[in-house]
Amino acid sequence: MAPHPSGIPPAGVVIDVVSDVAGTIIVLTGLLAAGLRTVAVLTKSSPERAEWLTAIGFLSGVMCAAVLLALDVVMG
Repeated sequence: MAPHPSGIPPAGVVIDVVSDVAGTIIVLTGLLAAGLRTVAVLTKSSPERAEWLTAIGFLSGVMCAAVLLALDVVMG
């Protein structure tokens, strides 16, 4: 099999991009979910409210990661 003209195999580029995106999503969701849950615990919120805030943290982390990915793609 002949090497790719750029010298970088296409599968390597795909793996690199996917791992960067996945890492970003994991870090952002973890930070936001943990932060909101910490706020709920420190303010002595009910367990139901703590679960809701944790879920909101996960959702907002995924949304922030999607926005950052879109900005990265657009701004290059």
